[in-house]
Amino acid sequence: MTEQKTKRIRFRYNLTQCYLEMARCAFTGVYAGTRKPLTAGGLRRNKNRVAGILFAMTSLTIIYSFLAVEAFVNYQLYQIWRRRSSKGELSVIRFHERFGEVARFQDLRYSDVRELGERVKTLCYLLGYAKFHDKHPRLWQQFRNLLEHARHFLVHPFPDPQRVQSTLETILTRTATGTYVSAAEGVIGHFYSEGHLASPSWLHANQLMRLKGVELLPQPRKPAPSSQRLERIAAQAGCFRSRGRTPAT
Repeated sequence: MTEQKTKRIRFRYNLTQCYLEMARCAFTGVYAGTRKPLTAGGLRRNKNRVAGILFAMTSLTIIYSFLAVEAFVNYQLYQIWRRRSSKGELSVIRFHERFGEVARFQDLRYSDVRELGERVKTLCYLLGYAKFHDKHPRLWQQFRNLLEHARHFLVHPFPDPQRVQSTLETILTRTATGTYVSAAEGVIGHFYSEGHLASPSWLHANQLMRLKGVELLPQPRKPAPSSQRLERIAAQAGCFRSRGRTPAT
């Protein structure tokens, strides 16, 4: 009997692309309908369930937009950290000036670049690029005030009624869902532009996947009450009946 070595299957995928395309899918693929389109009356009856779908899909857009930026920035910082022994490279020199000796990349989590916004600023500095927040103040405001704030609320929900109401109104009614994706595209695109590199096609349109819709499932019917349950209800009401006989008095 011969032994066969199992060949390991290796996968290559772009985290930033996957996250960004998923963010787009979530808000372009929403379909609030059952197998039959919802009528006005059906929409009224299902308003809470439809609102739940919209909130869930918008949450995906926000979280995956944030993850796209985080994956991109973390990868770029990691590559600079890996080259920390190189001599004469501007980004490495600035890395040592900024952080000193960092033995483990994950130790940066305990520095002042723990927040993603600070990592974006730091990456611009290390690479010698224009500051994103100075060059694109509107996109920066969208990224910090909308994307970062909304993501923090979704990942770390704080159950204060006023805060929940205010944040949900901002997410669902005051902000176009595509704004979150646009903010992520803007941050990532800035580094391609500053580096004089052609931006990849997936930065502006999906190349990998799409969702064909989200279906509102029919509500399950409530089970008919059993005879024993009916007897308990009748007994509580003082009119117990069982097998045609009345209880002895």
